Amino acid sequence: MGSVFDTGFTDLSYFNITKVYTEKIYENAVNAPSNTNAKIKTKGLKFQFVEDSEVNACAFLRDNYDYMRINTGTLVTIYSLLHSAFSNPNVFPNIGDARKETGCQVNGFFDSQKKQILFDGVPIDENRKMISEFASLLATRFIAMHELGHLLNGHTHYIGTLKSNYYIEMIVKEKLSKISNKIDISYALDRRTMEMDADAFAATNSMTNLIGLFQNKESFNLIFDHMENPYQIFELWSFAIHLIFMEFERYAESDYSKYSYYLPNSARELLCHSSAINALEAQRNSGYFSCSREEVELIENYMIKGIQRAENYFNSVYNTDFNFIVKILDPKFIDYVDEVQNHWNNKLRKDLQKFSRALLYDPNGMEI
Repeated sequence: MGSVFDTGFTDLSYFNITKVYTEKIYENAVNAPSNTNAKIKTKGLKFQFVEDSEVNACAFLRDNYDYMRINTGTLVTIYSLLHSAFSNPNVFPNIGDARKETGCQVNGFFDSQKKQILFDGVPIDENRKMISEFASLLATRFIAMHELGHLLNGHTHYIGTLKSNYYIEMIVKEKLSKISNKIDISYALDRRTMEMDADAFAATNSMTNLIGLFQNKESFNLIFDHMENPYQIFELWSFAIHLIFMEFERYAESDYSKYSYYLPNSARELLCHSSAINALEAQRNSGYFSCSREEVELIENYMIKGIQRAENYFNSVYNTDFNFIVKILDPKFIDYVDEVQNHWNNKLRKDLQKFSRALLYDPNGMEI
């Protein structure tokens, strides 16, 4: 592991923006009236970055502090992916002047002296560059909220009671197949289910953020003025998140092993989509988000369109053949997803309630 840092960057850097909004969301959550779990109190959150080119992040408990760490390589990968996408004239051609773009692939690297990410190129059109940075922030937020979900939903405390290990890593570097004989299958199911829950936390938070932007679009005209209509922001989010899941799949191919701590990326993506729609429905039903049934369907269609647009772009550039939506027809996929959902509904949700400082997903109805 490289050096760990939480200072040294400018206020407007990608690092500071990510750190500030994550700390604010954490503080709001632990101080929320819904957090009635007086038994679980920590000294606060220590948000740090690790100088490491690999794509990874982690959450853990140490000395009664909640820790979250994100590798610099994670941010480099996200911003490079989105800058590359918007450098392609066929990606969101309605945004900015796509005719200026040359289709170049953008590479980034972390400058340890300046504590900033540098790129060998960016989208030529200034509006497309701005939207690519905004989409990158949406994707980075999802990663940060996933790790925050592990902390606030009690995952780190829970696994500590089981294994005396309060550490959860986003991507395990060693192939689990090499150590499968050492893994307890029931614990692996716990871990897969917690990963699903952390994704649901991230998707729910993301949808809340998107709805907030949508409802206040007049204040964010710098973003919405470049959309074909305001609903396209949901497509942009779905596009950015799906690019990340496909990059995960390309980086560390997943499988359906009972020994795996992680759901296949296709399952993660489609469960995230479902969680986001559930969050949208919950906010509509509560009256927080006033929209019609037709608008909900329109938003969902835009999200599916974002997945399809991301796959078309990614497959054409990286010579892959991803089609995550088709995976839902695979009986193996259905069985694997049903297993974690049933485990959540019948056992893990109840087990986590004593450790959670946030509202856990309730299959009988979501609160917000």
